[in-house]
Amino acid sequence: MPVWWVEARAASAREGAADIARRVTNTLAGRLNGVVWPLEEESS
Repeated sequence: MPVWWVEARAASAREGAADIARRVTNTLAGRLNGVVWPLEEESS
């Protein structure tokens, strides 16, 4: 069974950039029967 991964990052601090990256990642994983590793929120 092949194993691979893709990293998607929001390269901008623009509002909504993280949401767009998350949607692209979820779409790709859904189409390829993959899994999205959940991001952990950073505490400041």
